[in-house]
Amino acid sequence: QAFQLYARLHGRYWKDETLKDKAWLRAVDWMNGQNEVTWREAQSMQSTGWSKIKEQITSGTATIQWDPHLVACLDVAFGKVTVESAFETYVARMSSNAFTLVQGDCHPHNLLWSKQRTEEACLRVIDFEMVGVGPPGQELGQFVISHMAPDIRRLCEKDILQAYYDELQSVLRSKGMESEAESYTMENLLSEYVRGGVGRWAGFIPFF
Repeated sequence: QAFQLYARLHGRYWKDETLKDKAWLRAVDWMNGQNEVTWREAQSMQSTGWSKIKEQITSGTATIQWDPHLVACLDVAFGKVTVESAFETYVARMSSNAFTLVQGDCHPHNLLWSKQRTEEACLRVIDFEMVGVGPPGQELGQFVISHMAPDIRRLCEKDILQAYYDELQSVLRSKGMESEAESYTMENLLSEYVRGGVGRWAGFIPFF
């Protein structure tokens, strides 16, 4: 039900160009190719945190045991944001991919049952402090990484993603967006879900 709810939210604002006019939405300015300074500041805060962690790993003073593969992935990720063309690459990717209104802090604690224990019971999204524009699949990846153990995720992953995709297709077609429904494949969703979810958490790790 949670993933179907997000599908209805995403479908309603699917590639809505009017979102780009709302400067108060998170990442709208970056998507429009503006405020590169604030984008680089955000990346710097995370990459600086990672540099400090790497110093601890190298000196043997790290308080946790870091998986070598994760370390290698984060080295590559933060290496990419320091190159001169990083912002242009980000803008190009955002412009070429599907975008929509995103809640921005997607996890189970930001969902609330309304009218619980009645026939009208339904799930609601709450807490829109981080609301913005972005790729829809990224939110789903963040949701499962944040609050779902890997063994549980593996058991239900196929079903919840299919439920999201079917609901999204239904919403888009009900709006007359047949071509958008056809062009957004399950492969597109899976790519955003995996890359976006992991990518978002890659930034969280040194921040936390």
